[in-house]
Amino acid sequence: MKREVLRRLEGHTVATVVTVAFLLRAALATLVRVVEDGILFEDDGSYIRTLSTFANQGREGLTSSQRGTWDALWGFFEPLGWLVRFASTDPLVPMLATALAGSLVAGLVSAMTRRRFSDRMALVAGLLVALMPSQILWSSLVLRDAFSWLALSSIALMIGTSSSKWRRGSAWFALPAVLYWLNGIRGHTFLVASIASALALLFTFRRRLQWIAALALVLLAVGVASGTIGRLTSVLDSGTAGRQEELTAAVDAGKTTIACVVIPFVYEAPSDGVGWSGDLKCFPSGARMMLFDPFPNQLGKSLSLLPAFFEHVFWYPLLYLAFRGVRRLRGWTTQDVFVLAAGLGTLCVWALVDRNFGTAYRHRGEFFWAVAYFSTIGLHDLVTKSTAPAHSLSARIRGRLVPDEPRCSPRSR
Repeated sequence: MKREVLRRLEGHTVATVVTVAFLLRAALATLVRVVEDGILFEDDGSYIRTLSTFANQGREGLTSSQRGTWDALWGFFEPLGWLVRFASTDPLVPMLATALAGSLVAGLVSAMTRRRFSDRMALVAGLLVALMPSQILWSSLVLRDAFSWLALSSIALMIGTSSSKWRRGSAWFALPAVLYWLNGIRGHTFLVASIASALALLFTFRRRLQWIAALALVLLAVGVASGTIGRLTSVLDSGTAGRQEELTAAVDAGKTTIACVVIPFVYEAPSDGVGWSGDLKCFPSGARMMLFDPFPNQLGKSLSLLPAFFEHVFWYPLLYLAFRGVRRLRGWTTQDVFVLAAGLGTLCVWALVDRNFGTAYRHRGEFFWAVAYFSTIGLHDLVTKSTAPAHSLSARIRGRLVPDEPRCSPRSR
């Protein structure tokens, strides 16, 4: 009976993952709507108020501040704004839309993994994203995060398409459109995705100099037209615009419990806290907060750290498996290159930008999908290379996950 159920799930891996993920997120969204009126944090409250104003009064009813935010984050606000305008102004409507976006991320990770391994491993990869507590939380609220994850994982799936020339051409044609949409959701992530896409495409054409030259010209033209070159120049001049004064205000107000601790060997930051010196001072603390916090000795600062601490039961093993997956991976594909570049890029950018654990913990989701992908590769390597006796627990796990599959053999390049 169990085997029959597992076989049926394997036949509909992506649909199963998306369904499980959406049911969990919809349940949490409904609970938050009933108990907290749909608002848990300052950001989602601000977004819900802006969407409600737009639904009732249109753009004319928005304040100048709201209009400026809307124009900067149009990729996030436009779809949700028209949804609430024509469906309902109830906060549950945009919350369910965000839940759907987060659920699709789990499905896309599953589809990416299925290109390389069996349906069972694809099911494991998708469920890692679907069941991770922090992923459920951040994609059940009206926040930008789930949409940026969706854009990144969509690019990874498209850029790794290799089944036919028509599909590959269609995917690469759609790639700039997704990047453009991502630019309207989160600027830092757009820069990372653009660079990662360029690296992945250069990897694909690494043996064809004429294609590399043509690709470089196309990327340069797209970069100039989209404003990417100008934004990169601005970032190189002024840093990632991390604002140290906001950190100080947050600490004074008791809004954060784990914050940036500067390192002494970098010269002093400007008084406004903006610039590369301020970013580099906080990079070690930012990377630590993104990857490892909170530690046991930090728990006394706030009870709100306990859920993130208990999540380490899943998070730390996934980090180990992801590291193992990157080290042991053979036969790198275009998809693998993009996932690695995007994952490391978002980690570094948010380590430079984030100044407290709360935002770092939320932005961890920006590269969690990449960790889930590579951790599945690491798990596959671990179970296939196990030399345990035939009737041991590890051998039974290996038989369940990779019953008839050769070791780490990519299906496509």
